[in-house]
Amino acid sequence: MWLLGAAACAWLLGGEARRVRWAALAGTLMGLLAWQRTVLAVLGLAALAPAIAVEAAVRFRRHGPSALRPLLAFTGPLLLLCVPLVAIQFRRLFFYYSVVGYGYRSAWGTARGTWAR
Repeated sequence: MWLLGAAACAWLLGGEARRVRWAALAGTLMGLLAWQRTVLAVLGLAALAPAIAVEAAVRFRRHGPSALRPLLAFTGPLLLLCVPLVAIQFRRLFFYYSVVGYGYRSAWGTARGTWAR
């Protein structure tokens, strides 16, 4: 949990990713969070995604493509840390979060439980 807070602090201290080093630190912390707590990283990114998307659109409109450099500094370390995690553990993560984690114990049980509502 502290990694999510530290990433949010780095994001805010960097002026919502106006400074490249702070943005890179925020991306690195989010990537490390994915290694520590995968679901929390997904939820944290989902919470930050609207703000990041709006910020990117506003910057691109006002200053052109060069203003997106800090956002690339955020996504670069994040992707470098998350892509290997997904590549190594995709089957395990998928099985746990879609089958076992919700108590259905099988893919058929997951489908039945999902569509029964």
